[in-house]
Amino acid sequence: MSLSQKLFLHKTFFFLFTNKRINLKFSLEKKFKTQIILPKNQSKKIQKQQQQNSFIEIEINGNDQKSINLTIQEIFKIARKNRKFTHFISIPLNQSTFQENLKKIQEKIQEVYSEPQNKSIPFNKNFFTPIEKNHFTLFMISIFSQVHLEKAKNILRNFKFDLDLNKITLSLKGIGTFQNSIASNCRVLFAKFNKEDYNSSFEAIHQISINLKKQFINSGIQVDPEPLQLHATIFKIRPTGRNKAGININPLLQNSQLIDFFFGKEKLSEIHLSSLSPSLGYYNSEEVFFVSKTHRNTEQNENQNKNKNKNKNKNKYKNKNQNKNKNQHSINSNSNSNSNSNSNSNSNSNSNSDSDSDSDSDSDSDSDSNSNSNSNSNSNSNSNSNSNSNSNSNSNSNSNSNSNSNSDSDSDSDSDSDSDSN
Repeated sequence: MSLSQKLFLHKTFFFLFTNKRINLKFSLEKKFKTQIILPKNQSKKIQKQQQQNSFIEIEINGNDQKSINLTIQEIFKIARKNRKFTHFISIPLNQSTFQENLKKIQEKIQEVYSEPQNKSIPFNKNFFTPIEKNHFTLFMISIFSQVHLEKAKNILRNFKFDLDLNKITLSLKGIGTFQNSIASNCRVLFAKFNKEDYNSSFEAIHQISINLKKQFINSGIQVDPEPLQLHATIFKIRPTGRNKAGININPLLQNSQLIDFFFGKEKLSEIHLSSLSPSLGYYNSEEVFFVSKTHRNTEQNENQNKNKNKNKNKNKYKNKNQNKNKNQHSINSNSNSNSNSNSNSNSNSNSNSDSDSDSDSDSDSDSDSNSNSNSNSNSNSNSNSNSNSNSNSNSNSNSNSNSNSNSDSDSDSDSDSDSDSN
């Protein structure tokens, strides 16, 4: 066989190959003309490795890729029918408030069962769920292979929550059991989600659960179809052999301190993808979604948007000021040109008035016209604010020169003195 492909199958489903009744290996090889090579379990070292690892390596050989793919699809199809869940999506109740109160209620339950009238009830403290493992389960999933695990991790890592997760609160109040349970023969007791926060927080968590389920189903991951029932397990009696009996919890349900016990109220902080395999502390988390990190990113995006808007407003203000300055500059330049034209007209009038005077008076008028031209050049070099005043001074000097030229016709010495004074 020319082609070979490795499949990392979750150890939960490896029994399909080891169970002689199913004999899956033989049936698949016969149907798809492939060869399935299983790991050898002869050495204790290999057995320990399989216990530590969640996935077991299987090699599938075939003459073409199609036959190999069909073999893998058939393995997943049979695994799906077995409905064995390997992982779950959860909200850990790891806040100190919850853990302290869960410890208190465990102590109170032991006190109730230690009372003389309840001593006949076979309660054992080993029934308690370890406090560090307490959580809300959103839903269970089946991870068939390592490929499915990577898909599940990516879904949680990149999932876009439409809700503001920082507003979701987790609140526990009172104790209860499942509706189909009988109080006199109960196997599960849990802390209930607080009804006061049911309409807001429960509906938000329910929506998160639905949206995540859709993503997993679309990726080919098997999901538990059971509806969401938020609860934190206080104790659970696991069936041993033929004994599937529970215990009588009526003494607990009739205790006023327990029935309305308040466990606390905390904000949603984390959502986990966890394995059901045994572990110390909380369950082995394959992927964790931190709500606080998303909140920080949201705040950063909001601040960036605010800064962008501020910069836009600043640019608009700058553009407005620049336009104002341009308009003011054009107005000032027009006023300067007008003042220059006025001064030129004045100089022309002066030369005309002095045409009949004597040679000495002519020299005086020349000096006046020169002074006018100098004043005009100064008016151009001055700032815009002084342009009007310069033009006025020019007109006054011109008028004075006219009067002086008339007096110069009778006296040369007076014209010189007047000319100097101008």
